[in-house]
Amino acid sequence: MSKTSGIKCPHCDAPLEYDGSSRYVTCEYCGSKVEVTGENEIVFHKIDEAAVQKTKTEREVRLKELDVQNAIDARDTVHHNWYTIIWGGIVAACLVAGLLGNEDMLYLAFFAAFIGFCGKYVIAFFRRENEKEAREERERKAKLADGYLLFPEDLAFSLFQTVNAPTAVDILKNAGFKNVQTVNLRDLKDGSQMDKKGIISHVIIDGKEAKKNDVFLPDSVVQVQFHDYSELLSTYIMIPSKLAYPALYNVTVSGAVEMLQTAGFTNINTVNLRDLKESSEKKRKDTVAQVVIDGKNVKEYQLYPPKGNIQVQYHDFTEEYYNNPVRVAMSAVSSKIRSRIK
Repeated sequence: MSKTSGIKCPHCDAPLEYDGSSRYVTCEYCGSKVEVTGENEIVFHKIDEAAVQKTKTEREVRLKELDVQNAIDARDTVHHNWYTIIWGGIVAACLVAGLLGNEDMLYLAFFAAFIGFCGKYVIAFFRRENEKEAREERERKAKLADGYLLFPEDLAFSLFQTVNAPTAVDILKNAGFKNVQTVNLRDLKDGSQMDKKGIISHVIIDGKEAKKNDVFLPDSVVQVQFHDYSELLSTYIMIPSKLAYPALYNVTVSGAVEMLQTAGFTNINTVNLRDLKESSEKKRKDTVAQVVIDGKNVKEYQLYPPKGNIQVQYHDFTEEYYNNPVRVAMSAVSSKIRSRIK
């Protein structure tokens, strides 16, 4: 083999030796296999053996899939024939019995015919569904082999989602996704939704809601949508639940003030209702009647501004009760007796 002047390898630019006896020549420097074509001049084409092998493999896989599908079709044909024979036999037997005088069997014949007719379409439906799932699985495997990524199963159930946004981002990046963003929905409105704060709602990839078994390219645009309060509500505070029903829990005025301060409220005022008139109501003294914020009764799970104007309205005896001469005299006598006993 003699060196051909001026001809170089298209891959590494090294000189090639070609004697014209073969269509192919192998570069002694990089090992590339090159096809030689042309009459008056020599043209070199690099042979992509990996691509050739891939095409060959895909063809073999496709042939195997066709063989499997042909086997399935043949099996389904046999099953369908046996189904038709058995179904037809049952219907015919019931009809004969009915014509011979058994009226119940005649009804059974019509029922069997109806069930068999419907069953035929039910079987066909499930067959199509199975074929669809098998086709989707083949396509999914082919894409995964080409470098696509499978959507993480942990993020696939949006209705029962408990994963927070940072964890979801980590899961997606560990799965191989490169372009992951977070989107704050700002959709929460009251304290009853507090457990949803920061939890993901949906994962949108390339404008489509991602679901179980979906596959995507690694550089797809991924949006992790999560629940949160608006910027204004994010600074608000939820009222302690006992203060929504203070009479039920016999909350004292001092206890209510302490709970509000602990929660973060700063503008707290107490209002004496002076509404008790009888000694029998003594147990209600200093207990909270209601809590009012900015002129409205508080509600459970509602969010309120920390600097809102809070009034803790509590029960106490009227001035007339405290100044009643009889009560004052009896109180004085009672005090003297207690002092002597001591």
